[in-house]
Amino acid sequence: MDSFAGIEAFAAIVERGSFTAAAAALQTAKSSISETVRALEERLGVRLLERTTRKVTPTAAGAAFYRHCRRLLEAAEAARGEAQAAQSCRRAGCGSGRPTGSPSATSCRACHRSWPPIPPSRSS
Repeated sequence: MDSFAGIEAFAAIVERGSFTAAAAALQTAKSSISETVRALEERLGVRLLERTTRKVTPTAAGAAFYRHCRRLLEAAEAARGEAQAAQSCRRAGCGSGRPTGSPSATSCRACHRSWPPIPPSRSS
């Protein structure tokens, strides 16, 4: 089972205040969003959203869950970006996905500025 199933849909609903706006943002059907969040609530065993005919707001549990979901989604996006940057570096000729000081790595330096340094290797 996908651990992230429903998290993106739930966050989009909280951020946009409606199932319709969330469905539009995620380019999917409103019924799909509704079913996905219903299944998420069922798996968690807690109601995340208070639904009325005019608006959708998170419950107390939903607000707490949303804060964690937002961090997870941001971390997943950052990981995706780093993986794509590493792939771009390989295509540019840097080889390992990290600059090595070789002339071919020069073109890759810009995409490595935000990466943490590689720790020194320990020799036995």
